[in-house]
Amino acid sequence: MPDLRGTVLVVDDEADDNKSLASDLREQGFEVESVYTFDDFVALMDGRLYDAAFLDWELDQIARGPDMLQLLKKHQPPTARVMVSKHVDEVGPARQFGADLFIAKSLTEDQKRQLEGDSVRLGLFLHIRQALLDSGCPGDRKSV
Repeated sequence: MPDLRGTVLVVDDEADDNKSLASDLREQGFEVESVYTFDDFVALMDGRLYDAAFLDWELDQIARGPDMLQLLKKHQPPTARVMVSKHVDEVGPARQFGADLFIAKSLTEDQKRQLEGDSVRLGLFLHIRQALLDSGCPGDRKSV
């Protein structure tokens, strides 16, 4: 069993994207929980705490990113919030609603696999989370 680096939540209704990212995160040593619907995401908010959450901006063709970001900020302020979307024009709104990082899905499959497998990037998420906790104001974070 790999040395666990933290607990990560993956929320994406596109099964291939969800499974691919979750699998790669597990290979990098993270404990991963995956959900595919907004309702399942909401059900998790009062449960375990996550070190990072990868959130698809659009679930079932509805822009749920703002709702998920606000719920995470309210219920799990220390969680690093990573917004994932096919549309790079959503980076501004994602940051306005509290995303710490934004990853565009509009990459080739090979580029996505390479990016998802980058342990430096994954370590950055937890580094950001720790820096926010150390700053003493995890509930009032600014976008990175």
